[in-house]
Amino acid sequence: MLGTKIGRLVAAEFADPTRLRSLGSSRLIRFGATRGVQIRNPLADKLLSAARDALPLPDAAIARQVLAADLALLCDLDIAVGQAEAELAWLLPRSPFRT
Repeated sequence: MLGTKIGRLVAAEFADPTRLRSLGSSRLIRFGATRGVQIRNPLADKLLSAARDALPLPDAAIARQVLAADLALLCDLDIAVGQAEAELAWLLPRSPFRT
């Protein structure tokens, strides 16, 4: 799920299903569009259906904090991978191992 733009958007912005339910399909699609994520109606409907079926849990606030921390770590990892790829793109053409 976190490997997709919509998955990351949902995890980052809608860890609380009540917030997602309150938007509705058209507002969810516009919300995604303003953040560079294209959401089609069938997917928006599936996400809203899942949010409607989600049960509130006693430790949901703690779970949201853990998820936010995990997303921050994932962002840091994405940055590190991007830097490593840029370094390799610079090094490989200058290496005897270039292809």
